Amino acid sequence: MKFPFYTFIYGLALILALPYYLIKGLRTGKYLKDLRERAGLQAFALGPKFGLRVWVHALSLGETHTALALVNRLVLAGYDVCMSATTRSGIQAAQEKKPPGVKIIPFPLDLSFSIRRIAQMADPDLFVLVETDIWPNLLAHLYKKGIPAILVNAKVSARSFARFKLIQWWWKRVLGLFAVMGTQTEIDRQRMLSLGADPDRVRLTGNIKFDGPRPSTGPDVRQALLAEAGLPPGQWLVAGSTHEGEDEVLLDIAARLRPEFPDLRLLLVPRNRVRFEPVWHLIKESGLSAARRTGSPPDMNTRVFLLDTQGELARFYEVADLVFIGKSLAGPGEGGGHNPLEPAIREKPLIFGPRMHNFEDISALLLSAGGAVQATDKDDLFHLVRDLLSDSEKQRHVGHAARRVVESHQGALDSVMNMISGFLGKENQERS
Repeated sequence: MKFPFYTFIYGLALILALPYYLIKGLRTGKYLKDLRERAGLQAFALGPKFGLRVWVHALSLGETHTALALVNRLVLAGYDVCMSATTRSGIQAAQEKKPPGVKIIPFPLDLSFSIRRIAQMADPDLFVLVETDIWPNLLAHLYKKGIPAILVNAKVSARSFARFKLIQWWWKRVLGLFAVMGTQTEIDRQRMLSLGADPDRVRLTGNIKFDGPRPSTGPDVRQALLAEAGLPPGQWLVAGSTHEGEDEVLLDIAARLRPEFPDLRLLLVPRNRVRFEPVWHLIKESGLSAARRTGSPPDMNTRVFLLDTQGELARFYEVADLVFIGKSLAGPGEGGGHNPLEPAIREKPLIFGPRMHNFEDISALLLSAGGAVQATDKDDLFHLVRDLLSDSEKQRHVGHAARRVVESHQGALDSVMNMISGFLGKENQERS
């Protein structure tokens, strides 16, 4: 099965983007090594297989964290696992948090030469795609070689579904390349079927995001982290994965609430590393006493702390008395929110804005259970923050409810593992 028009458009886009990456690479040292690896021009070796090999792939940072929970289970089950991610943040998270023995491999450009080279070196018995990042030519190559591809934790948002329906005939061909698909919700399953997926290949398995590792939490853990980072005590509002337009709103809220809550402190965590310096500039302009993780150490007067590192947000949720979920307020871009489950499992009360469509099912569950509150705009956010800071009992109630939502929806990882083990069991039988 081939996709000539898609391949032409994809190749043209690469050609047009190549000058930018070459110039950027020569100036900064970035991209060139990644391009060589993804093109299949740099050899790698995984060594001899010690069992059936599973290649797990994720798109970016969030999907990689989800995939790592699955990777851990596959390793415990005795499989030979390799892992890839598309973005630099995803690759970095995989390298830092993978279990011993798991190799990180480059994910190929969706071109025949790159796919053949990398797939040959990886030599997988099964390919597992976590959530998104569907590349048709890679799937077609695996299909031709008889290597099953499984899509797990699949989700189709309402916005994506509307776009996909416009080219339903194309998506039917692409989805037909998966041996089986496990969806997060029944709505996702129905949308997959509507796009032309084979009913016998689509299963409701649940959302493995709920099955992430249980973190160490509690007052002692919080106090130890505050001491490690040199942060002063107080009421901490942690704003996780903020996007353009949100940092200004949160700094304004912190300044306005300071007279009423003199021990209120704000911890800002921009989603993208390219925004670390612009956000630091905004913080300095605010006039609030500030510090940052990579310099300008905090003291007892610190009102704003910039966490300008990647991969630490999850554990810094532990210092929070209240958590704001970024990418959810009105502003540039489509919004859509970020994963609220990491602070929820830590029993933190959650606030997010009106644009949570990337996590519409999870945010709806949290709201209906009382584990989160939703602001309609920046003014409403101010009043909701003020209300929760004023009521410690309400904070505890919302935090407890958030954690109960996570605990009551765990178990998807078992379903996904059963699905994968079924395919690998068949592979074993065929080889015997």
